[in-house]
Amino acid sequence: MQTPVQMMEHWAATFPKQTFLRQSTGDDWIEYSWETVADRARRVATDIAKMNFPAGSNIAIWSSNSADWFVVDLAIMLSGHVSVPIYPAQDLETAAYILEHSETKLLFVGAFDKAEELHSILPEHMVTIAMRGASITCDAELEGIIVDTPPKNDFAPRSMDEVCTILYSSGTTGVPKGVMHTFHSIAQTVALANNCYGRTPHAKEGDEREKIISYLPLSHVAERALVEMAGLYLNSHISISASLANFTSEIRDVKPTFFGAVPRIWHKFKEGVEAGLQAMDKQIETDADRAAVREWLGLDQTRLAMTGSAPISPAVHRWYADIGLHLRESYSMTETFALGAYWDRNEANIPGCVGRPAGGISLKLSEDGEIHFKTPGLMKGYYKNEEQTARVIKDGWYATGDLGRIDEDGNLWVTGRTGSVFKTSKGKFVNPERLERELQKIVLVEQAVVFGHGLAQPVAVVSVAESAADKTDAELNAYFAEALDAVNNELPAHEKITALLVVRDVWSSDGGQLTPTLKIKRKVLETQYSAKLGEDAIGVIIGG
Repeated sequence: MQTPVQMMEHWAATFPKQTFLRQSTGDDWIEYSWETVADRARRVATDIAKMNFPAGSNIAIWSSNSADWFVVDLAIMLSGHVSVPIYPAQDLETAAYILEHSETKLLFVGAFDKAEELHSILPEHMVTIAMRGASITCDAELEGIIVDTPPKNDFAPRSMDEVCTILYSSGTTGVPKGVMHTFHSIAQTVALANNCYGRTPHAKEGDEREKIISYLPLSHVAERALVEMAGLYLNSHISISASLANFTSEIRDVKPTFFGAVPRIWHKFKEGVEAGLQAMDKQIETDADRAAVREWLGLDQTRLAMTGSAPISPAVHRWYADIGLHLRESYSMTETFALGAYWDRNEANIPGCVGRPAGGISLKLSEDGEIHFKTPGLMKGYYKNEEQTARVIKDGWYATGDLGRIDEDGNLWVTGRTGSVFKTSKGKFVNPERLERELQKIVLVEQAVVFGHGLAQPVAVVSVAESAADKTDAELNAYFAEALDAVNNELPAHEKITALLVVRDVWSSDGGQLTPTLKIKRKVLETQYSAKLGEDAIGVIIGG
């Protein structure tokens, strides 16, 4: 096995002039060859080495995606240290906790949501270096370091057992945990994932080269594993988006062969297509129509389309299958470096099901139905939290905290979280995730949350999709009354939803309702809306 740095050096020697990274400026692309990326990483690593931090020190990156992000990450590996990525949308309080808990020695600063307030939370004497997109004054600038620092070329190789990175989970409740991954867990997982998904390296001239667009946060394990690390091992051609404002034109330019997205993005793409078709008074009827839609999305060359991080609506899943784009749902977590269960065949996808364990990974259910994985890509543990590590890892098995079932064909279905099940005042247990999946089948629902601990029956809040913007409150009331009846007709008596609050609010990480990875914060939403959904609430209620 080789480390990511060794792979960088290999490709820089084999294909020195070949473009590895393309950075969008919004108007054009800046290209970086393998030898350029390697040279820049060595110069930054040389500068870090001059700071004489103890070996294995933690160095943070707080930035949106950029070519600099890749370079800095490689430089941290080269210099013998550990990277600590922070989400671009991370709130200040959590970011301050991460910097303090990780004992970060140095912070690389790019573009992120709270940049102007950074200095209010920085630990005393922390050095900052500005990357691409930085809007504040830092102690040094990356470009200046690259220009002024001659590259050192004899960095000591890293042991496969050393920690490479600490990924702080986004945390739907409580403080985030620092997931430690070694070079071994990364290399093993990337190799397994590439094999499972049929992703092969561009090892010699004439091999087909994978095209990727990087736009989801590199601080998230899926983008880190399936884009950055996979790209380093496969010699992929990675184009980096300038911003969501430019994304539509960028993806059409890139025409990625590999593309992954969270369900919310797949939902938005679908809405955009449908709005355009409605404006033209047109429907998707022929193969030519389907091909035109894929081309309009920029996904006409996509061979591997993935969805994960949260359940996707079966209706959305089927819509993409109908246009000839089969979404391969996956189920994994930060602790397993984004590999767990997956679909290995496009045509076999069952909407709502996450497939089977990836090759090299074992799966079992505990007596109470909790999903457990055994994988060579398992984390080393939680940083400075041996108690929690021991709680989730036993005899090499990782307890996910998710509930599931395995059907007669060996397929895994995720049915909820162990900690989210609540008891009604009637003494009945309710699994809110199952009800939320039913609500998300309603066409006009963007997101849904169910709660009801201590109430006689479950209640729910749904945020409406953009396609409902022109509907009046009366129209929404009639629509959701019918939809709620249809959902309740399929539920046992103790799970029937007695009150449904319909809101036009946009739930976001900035607003505090979602994590940076767009998972709902159940307790936050319950607090926000519970006043309108007390014991006396009944039927459809049109809210904000």
